Order: sequence, then structure tokens, then C-alpha cells
Amino acid sequence: MGLRELAVFAATMTDLVHQEATGLLQGYFQSMQLDEEGPSPRAETDSAVKAFLVSFLLLSSELTDLSVEELAEVEPEVIDIYPAWSKTHMWVQDLRLARDWEMSSRRNPFVEPQDSFTDTAGFVQHLGHEFGAFQNLECRGLKNELLERELQGTGRVPLSRFYASSSDEWKFLESVDYLRNLGVLDESDRQRPSVMIANYVTSRTNCLKSSGFYTVCCMNECEGLMTQVERQVEAPTATPSELMDVISNLPSETVDAPRNLSRALASRLDDIAIRHGGSVPLYGRLFAQWMHHVYPRECPFPQLSSTSSPMAPDEWMEMKGMDALEVKEEEMRAHVDAEDAPFEMGEESLPWDSVEELLIGEQHASRGLWASLRSYVGFSLVGAMVALILRVVPSPGTSLKKQADPEHKFFV
Repeated sequence: MGLRELAVFAATMTDLVHQEATGLLQGYFQSMQLDEEGPSPRAETDSAVKAFLVSFLLLSSELTDLSVEELAEVEPEVIDIYPAWSKTHMWVQDLRLARDWEMSSRRNPFVEPQDSFTDTAGFVQHLGHEFGAFQNLECRGLKNELLERELQGTGRVPLSRFYASSSDEWKFLESVDYLRNLGVLDESDRQRPSVMIANYVTSRTNCLKSSGFYTVCCMNECEGLMTQVERQVEAPTATPSELMDVISNLPSETVDAPRNLSRALASRLDDIAIRHGGSVPLYGRLFAQWMHHVYPRECPFPQLSSTSSPMAPDEWMEMKGMDALEVKEEEMRAHVDAEDAPFEMGEESLPWDSVEELLIGEQHASRGLWASLRSYVGFSLVGAMVALILRVVPSPGTSLKKQADPEHKFFV
């Protein structure tokens, strides 16, 4: 896909997401008997927005037609399921006030605000765009908690510390089997398995499935580091000396720069280059593994694609049963009671294997093969886009009564 095709795909996806949000909000307007044509008091549209937020956070098909009374009844249950509900709702209220201030020049300051359905729909669409950045604040808090229990400099937390907390409250409850499925468990030392912080924070256990089209997950801090590498290298490959110069001057949230990289790191980078004819592919598994050693708290350890198939919590429970997601208390206590064995500091202690996987294929691959690969990827994306459109656009004979805008069409 070229830039134009990618832009069309992104615009169409955005339109589908906006339609989904608008349709969901319309259902709450109808169940709360709010006027979809004229203005409604802010207190009433706030109730519709709150109901939208409940559904957005829980993605429950049973919460699509709540009345005001039912919303009040279900809110305590939401707090049990989503502990951050109160601060999230407060953030949404602040976001709406900030949007009001931005739109204040278009409103009469002497009249109490009245919101149309279009105004409210615009806000929930805006909410969808802003929610990821807000949710990532919780991710950063999660990372900081894990860093307090880290084996310093390794980006890892022993299971004994993972399952324990200073306040004697269990917070990290995923079972060992599920942690292994997520690809966050380092078992290179069988006597003392540990959880890789960067892998855990960005794993599917911390994702929020807020839409039929996307999932809100923690941001991968390594992507920001790679962006800076790309800007300076401006090529899909680089020599070891170029990368050493760039990386040694590239700080992260937990790594200061400039710094001197160890001989072990330099040697491993040279080995990757020798394997690929003198230069290091930036989009290969070995370089990703090297970045994990340089930034163990920001860059996830890259699992082999053939051995990793992470599942979302609901998928895991559906396959393994309701009790398979959380660790059993006796197993948890066994890990908590285990004493930490002595640990050697340094990147040499982190696991390393020599299996390579390239995102874009070998650099010496024929042009014809690369062209075929591009065509295959293009057809796959187009097929995915068509499937999404067919899932949203009603088939002939389907009632359009509940569509947010029956005359809306896709222009691509």
C-alpha cells in the first residue's frame, strides 16, 4: 500500500469507529427518551455520556439501552469490575468542560448550555480519540509499581515479588500458565522465573477492548525510541558503529545519556551485522532483542512468532475455564514465600538467543519476490477493510431505524 491507499484505509477506519460511537450514543438517547432533533439539558446528556462510558469501558452488549434509573443501579457494579471508574469519569467530565471552553466563542454565555445530539456525538467521538493517552497514565503507574520490585537493571520482577505487595494486598493475579501464554515470563532460570516488565505492561492482559474495531492498550515505549533511531539512520539497515553512536546518545525514561555501551553489547551488535553481510536490519528480531538488552525496562523481549500466541483474558478463560486466569492462592503463597537467590547484575545475565526473524525479508531478496509480498499485504488489508465495512453497513432489507445517520455513505 502506498501513502494514498494507507490514508484512505485510515480515513475509512476512523469513519467506522465514529459511526459505532454515534450509534451507541443514539441507543442511550432513545432509552433515556432524550430529544435527538432538538437541544437537551446538560444534566440529561451527561447521563447519556456516562452510560456511553460504562459501555465503552466494559464493552457489554447488555448495557446498550440503559435508562437513567438503571444506570444508577449498575454503577456500583462497574466500580467493582473497573476500579479506576471514579477517576476515569472525573477525567471525562474535565474533558467535556475543556471542550466547552474551546467552543465557548460560539455559544451564548447568558443561556444555560443545551446540547444537541450532534454536539454530544461529537464529544464521544473526541473522547475515543483522547482516551488512549489518559489510559496510558494508568499504564505508567503500573510500570512504576513493578520497577519498585525490579531486580535492578534487568527489567524483571521475580514471581515472589510479583505476587507480593508491601500492603499485603494481591494485585497481580494472573496465573503462571497465563503469564507464559502472554510471553511475559522469563524462565531462563528455572529455579527463579521472573516477569519481564516491558512485556507485561504492553501485554493483552492490560488492554481494554473498548470497540469492535480496536483495543486500547498500553503504549510501547520502545516505539518512541525506534522512531528516533529511524530519524537519524534514515535507512532500514545501519552499521554497528552508526547504531552505537545513535543509541549511546539516546536517553529513555529510565536510562540516562550519553553513556558508554558495554563490550558485550557491542559484540552482539557486530554478530548481528556479520550475519547480515555487514549491516544490522532495524526491523529484525535480533535487533529488537538487542534493544531489549539496552533498554530492558522500555523495550519488550521479542518472543519467537512460532512459539507465541498471546490471548486476551476472555479468550483464555473461554479456552481454559473461568478458574484458569487467576493464580491459585496456594501457588501464589509458594512463590511469595520463596527466597530470592543471589543475582549477578549486568546485561550478560539477560537471556539471548540467535534466532532471527525479519519483518520485511532478507535485504538481498529479489525485487519480484518483494513486489509479490507487497501485493499480498495490500490484498490482505483491503480484504480486512471490506470485511469491516460489511460488518457495519446494513445489508439490503435491513432496517435503518437505529442507524445514527441513514443517509451516510463512505467516500473512499
